[in-house]
Amino acid sequence: MAGLTASYINNLSAEGTTNKTKALILEFFNNVISLGAIAGTEPKEGPVFDDPEEGCGDQIRDYDIGKTLAQRIINKRNALGGFTNLFQLAGISRFGIDKFNDLLYSFSKHVRLQYLGHTV
Repeated sequence: MAGLTASYINNLSAEGTTNKTKALILEFFNNVISLGAIAGTEPKEGPVFDDPEEGCGDQIRDYDIGKTLAQRIINKRNALGGFTNLFQLAGISRFGIDKFNDLLYSFSKHVRLQYLGHTV
């Protein structure tokens, strides 16, 4: 799967990704304390779930962001002093479109549940 690019992220608004979803992703990555909070610790899944419509690979074992990628995300955040936009996620090694789509799926689901009045 191709790497995440700024042009892919730029097309999100045209495809209906809300500002609330984008804000939740940034808030999540900026406030997470440990890589386990991103990746989860087996056998418990992390907060990012594989999008069943867009996911690639093994849908059973490839369901979330792994520890190595989680550490890369934290390292990038720390180097930047915090993420200010989603474009800053582009270029993180092994952070591809598949994982980004999983983020969108997970956090847009959160926004939908919140909109419907469910506790999330």
